[in-house]
Amino acid sequence: MDLPASVSGLRRARWERRRWREWRLRRPFGAGVLLVLGGAEILLVQRAGPATLLASGADVRYALPLLMCACGVLVVFLPRGRRGCAVVGVLASLGSWVASDLGGLVLGMAFGITGGLLALGTSRGGVGPGPE
Repeated sequence: MDLPASVSGLRRARWERRRWREWRLRRPFGAGVLLVLGGAEILLVQRAGPATLLASGADVRYALPLLMCACGVLVVFLPRGRRGCAVVGVLASLGSWVASDLGGLVLGMAFGITGGLLALGTSRGGVGPGPE
């Protein structure tokens, strides 16, 4: 459903906002964002540079937050597989408590657990009740 090229800029902007909103509401977008924010917060608390992340000796302190970020992205872009990614994201968030500075000063772990549980709790990958 594409708009013709002759449509004015304001109308096109409204149409694209509506398409973005419809796409976002069909997916567990907030859950994925929280998982990514949790993983990013844990990485930032550890001051992980790109050289450290790409080193062959990167240990669990960097693997768990990166896993959380990957699970958050997969929850948004693959809503049918959200349950498995959500469980892995919650487990990685819980593991970050021990592995990396108390889970990124507790805030990153809380974001990760909340995002994972929201992804598990959403029906059909979006907002609203499922078909009965």
